[in-house]
Amino acid sequence: MLPRELQLKIELLLRRYGLTSSIKHNKMDLINLQGADNGAVIDFGSFLVEEKFNYPIAYFYDSSGNASSTEKIMAPDDKRFVQPDVHSHVPFKIWGYSQSGKADSKYDNPYIWSHEIAESIRQGKATRQDVEQHIRKMFDRKEVQDFLNSIHPLTTPGSSCGRLF
Repeated sequence: MLPRELQLKIELLLRRYGLTSSIKHNKMDLINLQGADNGAVIDFGSFLVEEKFNYPIAYFYDSSGNASSTEKIMAPDDKRFVQPDVHSHVPFKIWGYSQSGKADSKYDNPYIWSHEIAESIRQGKATRQDVEQHIRKMFDRKEVQDFLNSIHPLTTPGSSCGRLF
């Protein structure tokens, strides 16, 4: 099991960028990170983009590894509580749940858009241009490029996902 201290450290780092592994339950954000004892993160769950974090943080798993812990470890008024950095925040209107309004990774924009294109491919309706447009919708936008540059400046000015095509 991923050590609890490391789960919290990773969650707080994610939150700097507006990301969270947490599951909302009873007005609490339950950290939902899995991994090995040595600190390797092995997480097959999903992550969510938030504009702001409003709920206390608790561990999803208790210290024995059982689900549904409700032990609050940090409240929003705690000085260690992290809000997204305005200069390096993942763009919510693209990667968040602005389309559905549901704070659930099964209803965020990437999930919806990816399932739409997958269904179109399955039905034999999608063209190469449709798939290209899907990728561009996710990556080749100024807001996304600005975010990516804020965390890892591109070596070639003006680079974009256009090189993929």
